[in-house]
Amino acid sequence: MMNNFKQVVAAPSSKFDEELEKLVWLPRGSALITSSGELEEQGIEAIIHAATGSMNNADDNPEYYEPTLESIENSIKNSFELLKTNGFSNIAVPFIGGNIFISRIGTTPRILANRIIESCFKYAGTSNFILVTHSGTKKGSDHDLFSTLLKTDYNVKNISAILKDGDICDFMLHNCEVIMNAANMEVEFGGGLSGVIANATNQRKTIDAEAKKYINEYYLNA
Repeated sequence: MMNNFKQVVAAPSSKFDEELEKLVWLPRGSALITSSGELEEQGIEAIIHAATGSMNNADDNPEYYEPTLESIENSIKNSFELLKTNGFSNIAVPFIGGNIFISRIGTTPRILANRIIESCFKYAGTSNFILVTHSGTKKGSDHDLFSTLLKTDYNVKNISAILKDGDICDFMLHNCEVIMNAANMEVEFGGGLSGVIANATNQRKTIDAEAKKYINEYYLNA
Protein backbone atom coordinates (compact mmCIF):
# COMPACT_ATOMS: atom_id res chain seq x y z
CA MET A 1 0.00 0.00 0.00
CA MET A 2 1.34 3.42 -0.97
CA ASN A 3 1.08 6.06 1.74
CA ASN A 4 1.06 9.82 1.34
CA PHE A 5 4.26 10.52 3.24
CA LYS A 6 5.57 14.01 3.95
CA GLN A 7 8.99 14.44 2.40
CA VAL A 8 11.53 16.64 4.17
CA VAL A 9 14.71 16.77 2.13
CA ALA A 10 17.04 19.14 3.94
CA ALA A 11 20.01 18.75 1.61
CA PRO A 12 21.76 22.02 0.72
CA SER A 13 21.11 23.41 -2.74
CA SER A 14 23.81 22.90 -5.32
CA LYS A 15 24.74 24.04 -8.80
CA PHE A 16 24.05 20.45 -9.84
CA ASP A 17 20.38 20.57 -8.83
CA GLU A 18 19.26 21.17 -12.42
CA GLU A 19 21.20 18.13 -13.59
CA LEU A 20 19.83 16.02 -10.73
CA GLU A 21 16.29 17.11 -11.57
CA LYS A 22 16.73 15.84 -15.12
CA LEU A 23 18.10 12.56 -13.81
CA VAL A 24 15.34 12.36 -11.16
CA TRP A 25 17.91 11.85 -8.42
CA LEU A 26 18.12 13.33 -4.92
CA PRO A 27 21.03 15.52 -3.79
CA ARG A 28 23.79 13.65 -1.97
CA GLY A 29 23.12 13.40 1.75
CA SER A 30 19.34 13.48 1.35
CA ALA A 31 16.76 11.00 2.55
CA LEU A 32 13.35 9.92 1.30
CA ILE A 33 10.57 7.86 2.88
CA THR A 34 8.47 5.26 1.06
CA SER A 35 6.08 2.48 1.82
CA SER A 36 7.47 -0.91 2.81
CA GLY A 37 5.60 -3.42 0.68
CA GLU A 38 4.97 -6.74 2.38
CA LEU A 39 7.12 -5.73 5.36
CA GLU A 40 4.12 -3.75 6.59
CA GLU A 41 2.38 -7.01 7.44
CA GLN A 42 4.84 -7.67 10.27
CA GLY A 43 4.96 -4.10 11.62
CA ILE A 44 7.56 -2.30 9.47
CA GLU A 45 5.42 0.55 8.14
CA ALA A 46 7.97 2.52 6.11
CA ILE A 47 11.46 2.57 4.66
CA ILE A 48 13.68 5.65 4.84
CA HIS A 49 16.24 5.65 2.04
CA ALA A 50 19.53 7.32 3.01
CA ALA A 51 20.91 8.75 -0.26
CA THR A 52 24.61 8.88 0.53
CA GLY A 53 26.10 8.82 -2.98
CA SER A 54 25.59 7.71 -6.58
CA MET A 55 26.08 4.26 -8.05
CA ASN A 56 26.56 5.68 -11.56
CA ASN A 57 28.14 9.12 -11.98
CA ALA A 58 30.99 9.10 -9.48
CA ASP A 59 33.65 8.87 -12.18
CA ASP A 60 32.19 11.91 -13.97
CA ASN A 61 32.26 14.13 -10.90
CA PRO A 62 33.67 12.46 -7.77
CA GLU A 63 33.53 15.73 -5.84
CA TYR A 64 29.75 15.62 -5.94
CA TYR A 65 28.62 12.06 -6.55
CA GLU A 66 31.00 10.06 -4.36
CA PRO A 67 29.72 9.11 -0.89
CA THR A 68 31.54 10.79 1.99
CA LEU A 69 31.47 10.74 5.76
CA GLU A 70 29.63 14.06 5.59
CA SER A 71 26.98 12.64 3.26
CA ILE A 72 26.54 9.68 5.62
CA GLU A 73 25.92 12.09 8.50
CA ASN A 74 23.59 14.31 6.48
CA SER A 75 21.52 11.36 5.30
CA ILE A 76 21.13 10.17 8.90
CA LYS A 77 20.16 13.68 10.00
CA ASN A 78 17.53 13.88 7.25
CA SER A 79 16.30 10.38 8.08
CA PHE A 80 15.47 11.45 11.62
CA GLU A 81 13.73 14.55 10.21
CA LEU A 82 11.56 12.32 8.04
CA LEU A 83 10.90 9.98 10.94
CA LYS A 84 9.56 12.77 13.15
CA THR A 85 7.70 14.62 10.38
CA ASN A 86 5.73 11.49 9.54
CA GLY A 87 4.84 10.72 13.13
CA PHE A 88 7.10 7.71 13.69
CA SER A 89 9.21 7.14 16.79
CA ASN A 90 11.56 4.21 16.14
CA ILE A 91 14.04 3.46 13.38
CA ALA A 92 16.41 0.57 12.73
CA VAL A 93 19.75 1.82 11.40
CA PRO A 94 22.14 -0.48 9.51
CA PHE A 95 25.85 -0.11 8.79
CA ILE A 96 25.18 2.23 5.85
CA GLY A 97 28.19 2.65 3.61
CA GLY A 98 29.86 -0.31 5.27
CA ASN A 99 29.92 -2.62 2.29
CA ILE A 100 29.57 -1.27 -1.26
CA PHE A 101 30.58 2.33 -0.48
CA ILE A 102 33.29 2.07 2.16
CA SER A 103 36.23 1.85 -0.26
CA ARG A 104 34.85 4.79 -2.20
CA ILE A 105 34.48 6.83 0.97
CA GLY A 106 38.14 6.10 1.63
CA THR A 107 37.81 5.38 5.32
CA THR A 108 38.00 2.51 7.79
CA PRO A 109 35.12 0.50 9.27
CA ARG A 110 35.90 1.94 12.70
CA ILE A 111 35.76 5.57 11.55
CA LEU A 112 32.58 4.97 9.56
CA ALA A 113 30.86 3.09 12.39
CA ASN A 114 31.79 5.86 14.81
CA ARG A 115 30.32 8.51 12.48
CA ILE A 116 27.08 6.56 12.23
CA ILE A 117 26.78 6.15 16.00
CA GLU A 118 27.71 9.79 16.64
CA SER A 119 25.14 11.00 14.08
CA CYS A 120 22.38 8.86 15.58
CA PHE A 121 22.94 10.25 19.06
CA LYS A 122 23.31 13.77 17.67
CA TYR A 123 20.11 13.87 15.60
CA ALA A 124 17.72 11.37 17.18
CA GLY A 125 16.21 13.87 19.61
CA THR A 126 13.19 12.21 21.19
CA SER A 127 13.20 9.39 18.62
CA ASN A 128 14.57 5.94 19.37
CA PHE A 129 17.06 4.09 17.22
CA ILE A 130 18.35 0.54 17.09
CA LEU A 131 21.63 -0.17 15.34
CA VAL A 132 21.43 -3.40 13.34
CA THR A 133 24.37 -5.43 12.04
CA HIS A 134 24.12 -8.69 10.14
CA SER A 135 27.60 -10.12 10.51
CA GLY A 136 27.33 -12.41 13.50
CA THR A 137 28.73 -11.51 16.91
CA LYS A 138 32.21 -13.03 16.83
CA LYS A 139 35.31 -10.98 17.61
CA GLY A 140 36.20 -8.83 14.63
CA SER A 141 32.65 -8.72 13.29
CA ASP A 142 30.69 -5.52 12.59
CA HIS A 143 28.63 -6.25 15.70
CA ASP A 144 31.80 -6.50 17.76
CA LEU A 145 33.03 -3.19 16.31
CA PHE A 146 29.81 -1.33 17.12
CA SER A 147 29.63 -2.92 20.56
CA THR A 148 33.19 -1.85 21.37
CA LEU A 149 32.60 1.72 20.21
CA LEU A 150 29.34 2.04 22.15
CA LYS A 151 31.06 0.83 25.29
CA THR A 152 34.36 2.70 25.06
CA ASP A 153 33.48 5.92 23.22
CA TYR A 154 29.86 6.45 24.28
CA ASN A 155 29.78 4.77 27.70
CA VAL A 156 26.63 2.81 26.84
CA LYS A 157 25.94 0.38 29.66
CA ASN A 158 23.17 -1.73 28.13
CA ILE A 159 24.56 -2.45 24.65
CA SER A 160 21.86 -4.97 23.77
CA ALA A 161 19.19 -2.28 24.16
CA ILE A 162 20.38 -0.36 21.09
CA LEU A 163 22.46 -2.89 19.14
CA LYS A 164 21.10 -6.03 17.49
CA ASP A 165 22.59 -8.51 15.05
CA GLY A 166 20.40 -10.16 12.46
CA ASP A 167 17.99 -9.31 9.67
CA ILE A 168 16.92 -5.66 9.61
CA CYS A 169 13.75 -6.82 7.82
CA ASP A 170 12.74 -8.81 10.91
CA PHE A 171 10.46 -6.61 12.99
CA MET A 172 10.73 -8.96 15.95
CA LEU A 173 14.48 -8.31 16.08
CA HIS A 174 14.29 -4.54 16.64
CA ASN A 175 10.59 -3.60 17.03
CA CYS A 176 11.03 -0.48 14.88
CA GLU A 177 8.19 0.64 12.63
CA VAL A 178 10.71 2.19 10.21
CA ILE A 179 13.94 0.80 8.78
CA MET A 180 16.73 2.72 7.06
CA ASN A 181 17.91 1.56 3.66
CA ALA A 182 21.53 2.03 2.57
CA ALA A 183 20.41 3.79 -0.59
CA ASN A 184 21.86 5.93 -3.38
CA MET A 185 21.09 9.29 -4.95
CA GLU A 186 19.08 7.45 -7.60
CA VAL A 187 16.87 6.04 -4.79
CA GLU A 188 16.64 2.72 -6.57
CA PHE A 189 17.10 -0.61 -4.84
CA GLY A 190 20.46 -2.13 -5.68
CA GLY A 191 22.58 -4.95 -4.31
CA GLY A 192 23.94 -5.65 -0.86
CA LEU A 193 21.70 -4.66 2.03
CA SER A 194 19.50 -2.63 -0.32
CA GLY A 195 18.84 -5.76 -2.34
CA VAL A 196 17.99 -7.72 0.80
CA ILE A 197 15.42 -5.09 1.77
CA ALA A 198 14.03 -4.96 -1.78
CA ASN A 199 13.51 -8.71 -1.84
CA ALA A 200 11.83 -8.65 1.57
CA THR A 201 9.32 -6.02 0.42
CA ASN A 202 8.42 -8.14 -2.62
CA GLN A 203 7.60 -4.80 -4.29
CA ARG A 204 10.95 -3.60 -5.64
CA LYS A 205 9.58 -1.97 -8.82
CA THR A 206 6.57 -0.44 -7.07
CA ILE A 207 8.70 1.19 -4.36
CA ASP A 208 11.29 2.39 -6.90
CA ALA A 209 8.43 4.04 -8.83
CA GLU A 210 7.06 5.55 -5.62
CA ALA A 211 10.48 7.06 -4.89
CA LYS A 212 10.64 8.61 -8.38
CA LYS A 213 7.21 10.13 -7.82
CA TYR A 214 8.37 11.75 -4.60
CA ILE A 215 11.61 13.00 -6.16
CA ASN A 216 9.67 14.66 -8.98
CA GLU A 217 7.42 16.32 -6.39
CA TYR A 218 10.50 17.50 -4.50
CA TYR A 219 11.85 19.37 -7.53
CA LEU A 220 8.40 20.64 -8.45
CA ASN A 221 8.07 22.26 -5.03
CA ALA A 222 11.72 23.35 -4.64
